Order: sequence, then C-alpha cells, then structure tokens
Amino acid sequence: MIFFNEKTRRISLLTAVIAMSFGLFPKTAWAQQQRQRREKSVGIVENQEINLPDNLPPQILLSKAWASFDLRRIGDAHLYANAAWRRSGQNFPEANYLIGLVHYANADYTLAQRYFNRALTEEPNPKSRVYFLYASAAIHVAEGKIDDYAAVMRSIMNEGLSPTQQELLKNQRQQALKILFKIGLDRVLDLYRWPGRRDIFAAESLAMLMYQRSVLKEEGRLPKLERPLFELDPEPFPGHVYNEKQPGSNIRPDMAESVELLLYALDSQVSTIINRMKYYRPDYAFTTLEKLFEDAKSYREIREYVMQGGLYRTYYLLAVAMYRYNPDDTQYKVLLNKLRLIPQAGEWAQRAQAQFDAPYTETYNLESTKLINISRGQATDNLYTLF
Repeated sequence: MIFFNEKTRRISLLTAVIAMSFGLFPKTAWAQQQRQRREKSVGIVENQEINLPDNLPPQILLSKAWASFDLRRIGDAHLYANAAWRRSGQNFPEANYLIGLVHYANADYTLAQRYFNRALTEEPNPKSRVYFLYASAAIHVAEGKIDDYAAVMRSIMNEGLSPTQQELLKNQRQQALKILFKIGLDRVLDLYRWPGRRDIFAAESLAMLMYQRSVLKEEGRLPKLERPLFELDPEPFPGHVYNEKQPGSNIRPDMAESVELLLYALDSQVSTIINRMKYYRPDYAFTTLEKLFEDAKSYREIREYVMQGGLYRTYYLLAVAMYRYNPDDTQYKVLLNKLRLIPQAGEWAQRAQAQFDAPYTETYNLESTKLINISRGQATDNLYTLF
C-alpha cells in the first residue's frame, strides 16, 4: 500500500533537488523549513511496545498504523507499525517503510534512513523496492546530499535489471539518440517500447541535473561536491555518440546522456499509452505522436493519463535538452513546433512557443518557484507527504 500521492511526491522531489542543488531555493528558506519541521516533531521512543490483543495479525496492525499516520497521530502510527513488524517475525518491509516515514515526518533523518534501509533489505520485489528507494532519496534531498540523491536515482533505474539487461538498455538508449537526430522522434517511438517501469521520474531527474550541471559548468558556477554526480564523469562520456566537441561544432558532449534519459522517459510514457490503446483497439498501430494524442482523446482513461501525467512536460524538457546538446540541429525545433500547437498542453505549449520564437537556455526558475510553493504547503499541512 502506497499511502501518499505518488505524483505529488515525485514533483516535490524533483523540484527540491534541482532547486537546492543549484541555488534556485534560498538556503535560508530551506533551513527555516527544516527548523519548523523539527519544532513540530513528536517524541518517538524507539522499540516502545504497546499492549494489544494477541489475535491481531500484522496486516491489521499496519492498517491501524496507516490510519493513525493519515490522522497525523504519528506517535500512534509508530507504535502500531513497530508492533506489526514484531508480530510478523521481524520481516515486514512495509512496516519498516512506514516507521521510516514517521521519522521523516519527525525530521529525524538518520533514523528514517535506517528504517528505509531495513525495508530495502527485507523486500525482494523490485516494484516495491522502487518506492522505498524514492523515500530514501528524499532523505538525501532533505540533507542536501545531491550526489547521494543522484546515486539513488541510478539505483532506481537499474532496479530489477540484471547487468546484461542494464547494458542492453543503455545501448538501446544510445542507439535511440542517434536515430532521434538522424531520422526523428516518431521513428524512435515506433522502434522502441519501454512501458510500465517506475523509473521515469528517476530518468527525468538525472537528465535535468545534467542539464543544470552543464549550464553551471559552462558559466564557472558548478558546486563542489563530495564525489562526481554521475558515473560517466569526467567527460568525455565513453561510449556515447559524440565523445568530444568537434572542431567548428557547437555540440556539448556532456548533454548526450541527458537527451538519452529524457527520450527514454518520453518513450516509456508513450509506450504505456500505446499498450492501453491496444486494450480498446487490438489492431492499433503507432504512426506519429500527434496521431496518438488525437486518438487518446476518445478514451477518458487515456486522456486523463496524458493530461494529468508528465508527458507534455517530458516532451518539452526533451526539446530544450536537444537544443543545448546541439543547437545547430533542427530536430529540437520540430518538437517545439508540434508542442506549441497542442492547446491541451497548456503551460508547456506556451513555453514551447517562447522557445520556438527565440531559443534560450532553460533555467526552470518559474516552474521551480511554483512547485516549491506547493511543496512548502505540503510540508506543513500533510505529515504523510515527503515534502
């Protein structure tokens, strides 16, 4: 059971990590928010037991824990979750996960991390482990450890994949990048299917970190970190399409993987839509992204997925990343032109129009400011959200 809103949490995570790591979030405001969380903390006694009827199974106790957590009675939530874990024979990952959330809500990040790690140790299912890893990433965001956050995002992308599968997926993404610039986006979406994975946010987050890192490095403002953010550092990236900046070329090699990851994130969402379209129309075949958007309007479920999900956002981010990667190539312009003409894309259509008229380096200031204000409200109003 995943109790809090996944979409809200992911947006908050992404916003906070970008804002904190690259100066968009005022350090004083962040410190004040964390101080307020500690001031509102509730006393939690570790290993405290509660007298309960012997016939209550662990699952019922965990349900009581979630109910208490929802009512912001995190002290009771901790007692019930701890009791559930003990009665399970001390092997109940969801109980440890909830205890970790209790400590996170209480601004005790050391203990929160300990219980998230326990949940990861006890949980063999990759789908469940991804949620625990996202929670663990929230700890690194709260503590400002962006390099550790990036490492967790990498772990999420590799979760459930064998080393051979990881290498295959990496090679596919690199090949897709070549096809994107040589033939176009529709050809990539026609050739590759990466549906149903829970690492879309991780891919997007890493891509945006790389984007910001590229900008700051060029401007000489790259923060000093404990260790490299990304496994392919230092440049040039081995095995990528362009290993070094060619004479007379404006290609930025440090943006190659950023484009790959955003292309992967977009394709994953498109693949999910195509698979769902086949549920209604078994003979459905993809032709173009515009046609898919048009077809999706006929089915409420798919229409809501497109509107409420991050597909238009990912589409826009891919276009601006392509521009930064190679401003001399016109493929990014093709994407922007199509996006700006989709009325239901809302803000992303407007931003695509601005980029189409006069391409510029995206800083995400407007988006970050808006979402940070949302996440601040969630941090104080809802203990069960991560921000």
